[in-house]
Amino acid sequence: SSVHQLGTSSRNSKYHPLSAMARACDAKLPDLPECIRGRQGAAVTIPGGPIDSTIISEIHNVWGFDMIYLYTAAIPGAKEAAKALHQIVVVKMDTPDKEDGTGDEPDSFLEFHCFPDHGGFRIRKTCVQVPGGKFTLVKNERCGGVYGYRIADTVEDWLAKPITFSTGVEFAEALVKTCNLQEAFSDHFKEAHVEIKAWHDEVEKEKAAARAAK
Repeated sequence: SSVHQLGTSSRNSKYHPLSAMARACDAKLPDLPECIRGRQGAAVTIPGGPIDSTIISEIHNVWGFDMIYLYTAAIPGAKEAAKALHQIVVVKMDTPDKEDGTGDEPDSFLEFHCFPDHGGFRIRKTCVQVPGGKFTLVKNERCGGVYGYRIADTVEDWLAKPITFSTGVEFAEALVKTCNLQEAFSDHFKEAHVEIKAWHDEVEKEKAAARAAK
């Protein structure tokens, strides 16, 4: 298996989060999101697909990653106050040069999410480094070459852990640490941990008040 096998399915094949592109990268392919129910029962759109052992194996076989991008976006189904608390990590695949010296394959990116209230860990393969929808770029940094198995091992470790309200922040921070860039993003994550806890505490307070009012 190799990085090139990650994008072999066609538009008409059953959706697979790492097979949303043919070999010729087409950035206009649909995102094919899932719609699930939010806290108040409203439909919530979730990007990408779930991460399983097959996905872990494919990430493991990627040659490597050489760029990381961190974004924030609204927590699906949350109030406006939580608009910048969802963390999105995008890593760029680093493919080896062709033997004839004509250069690399078109750029490919893996986009990672964790939705504690909406299905857990998700992944999407794209042709561009920006996620869909409304988002804010926190920072991007060059990784200096991170083997695929290192990202795969980190993701697999987190799949085995219980999901809490702060897992989205912690998972994004773990991916950044895997790329040896924790210092570059440390200020952001210090603030993100404080903000996600404050938001969670407020949500729990509202729930308690609603129960007491019944």
